[in-house]
Amino acid sequence: MRLRLTICAVLAVAIPAVAVADTAAFERTAISATAVRVRGGLLTAHVDAPLDQVLGAIRRASGLEILVYGAAGQPVKLSCRDVALDEALRRLLRSRSFAFVYSRADGETAKLVAVHVYGAGPAIPPEAPPELVGGGDDVEPDRVLLDAESSAARIEAASALGRTWSEEAVSPLSWSVLRDEDPDVREAAAVALGKTWDASAVAPLSDALSSDSRAEVRMAAAAALSKTWSDAAIPPLTTAAESDGDPRVRAKAAAALRSIRGDP
Repeated sequence: MRLRLTICAVLAVAIPAVAVADTAAFERTAISATAVRVRGGLLTAHVDAPLDQVLGAIRRASGLEILVYGAAGQPVKLSCRDVALDEALRRLLRSRSFAFVYSRADGETAKLVAVHVYGAGPAIPPEAPPELVGGGDDVEPDRVLLDAESSAARIEAASALGRTWSEEAVSPLSWSVLRDEDPDVREAAAVALGKTWDASAVAPLSDALSSDSRAEVRMAAAAALSKTWSDAAIPPLTTAAESDGDPRVRAKAAAALRSIRGDP
């Protein structure tokens, strides 16, 4: 029996803010076991508590691997009865960036096995890329982007993902733009993220714009942010336009701001 793991798209819009990865708080919970119950993949919950505590309770009840990157202490309410687990999590995480990982055994329905939740600040991806196992003889571009030793191959894979114009490309491209060791690959990933036109690309692009050491990557991130058409891109672009140390980056960020605002 062959097992496949697939990353679902990052589905929610990230809200820019300053946040620090905090997974220790995720372990603390005051939610009783009876407040959150999972049976047959269906979630019943009636809770009003910090998000990290709610996610911790769901993780214990469901056995899911739930990883949180960034602050997740804001209060949330969740009230549902026998709702599919992934649908309930979409509702709970609708104001954040997140990614679902599904497993699929041959002949079986895909099953949710892990959730990556990003904080309300710049997205911080896992230290190691999620495993993506393709079926058949074809090599999928997301697998190449995450695993290939050749920088040229990873650049081509990033470009291929950009040409899909798909929100499903956001998760592997986000990991690449923030973690790949080769700045040329990070630049290609930033360009490809812009081609997804997806608001969930704002968080990783903003992080790249503010922190990448290579000006070309920051320029690509600024240009890509303009293609998201998201108001959430305005604060990081404004900061870059005013204070980036490279005049080329400042010019790209200013142009991106004009594009989003519709200025002449």
